[in-house]
Amino acid sequence: MDECKLVDNKTKILITSSSGIALLLDRETKNCLFYAYVPMAHSADFLPGNRIAVALSTHEKGNSVELFDVDKSNQVLYRDSIYSGHGAVWMEEKERLFILGYNELRAYILKDWQTAKPSLSLEKSWDIPVKSGHDLVKVSENELLLTGNDGVCWFNIDEESFSPFEPLAKAEHVKAVNYDKETGRLVYTKGEISWWTHHIYSENPQQVFTIEDINLYKVRTIK
Repeated sequence: MDECKLVDNKTKILITSSSGIALLLDRETKNCLFYAYVPMAHSADFLPGNRIAVALSTHEKGNSVELFDVDKSNQVLYRDSIYSGHGAVWMEEKERLFILGYNELRAYILKDWQTAKPSLSLEKSWDIPVKSGHDLVKVSENELLLTGNDGVCWFNIDEESFSPFEPLAKAEHVKAVNYDKETGRLVYTKGEISWWTHHIYSENPQQVFTIEDINLYKVRTIK
């Protein structure tokens, strides 16, 4: 499993796995609502019109961003090439889909989402200040956090600007991050011994908890 997040007002669970899975589950019934075989799926998000966007790397048809309909599993509605897709976040407030690649951040507009043939239109892209983008997470209505091999940074959407995220500004090999601005709670995974070995840290001003030697790629916290 690469990523697991609550979507659609927390009524559904969206899961991606680099072994080739994008999966949507109903939290109450536990039923599978959507399944697609997507090689090296790193991240996904739920979009208006019951659609799912997936960020992929090392895809058999090239690294890409793909758009699916929940009711039409495995049918790709739209595909756009990207250099190693690793993060996908739908910002409802901005009506934009943000996709993190190896060296860039993209903003897409979801077009014709009420029709049978929706598509994604690339609006803008930015070079990211961290090497090898790994994770993208929403922190507020106007802010995203990006992780990379040599640190973590903020992205202010309105200002279109990047700035260092001080707790992890120069941290190496950060894979995933989740930060709650209200509580100051920070959870992240970080490569230590090898690429597949990660630690989880939960930080507050008083103490740091470390769980050693677990195979975990992305962490999400919920209130």
